[in-house]
Amino acid sequence: MNLSFDKIRYNQRNIAKTTFSVVKRKFGETLRVRKFWNQVKEVKIKLIVYNTDKNYISSLY
Repeated sequence: MNLSFDKIRYNQRNIAKTTFSVVKRKFGETLRVRKFWNQVKEVKIKLIVYNTDKNYISSLY
């Protein structure tokens, strides 16, 4: 096994990729706005809605 392999960082990468995959499946992978700063706002809104939904569902169980 490679000595420079960092399991913690790799695990964080997996979590990030999974999160972005779920967000893309739920809200679509394309952005509707054209200007860069509006795209940033749209992504932030999608992530806020995703986190709210995730917290709501986890509070039910």
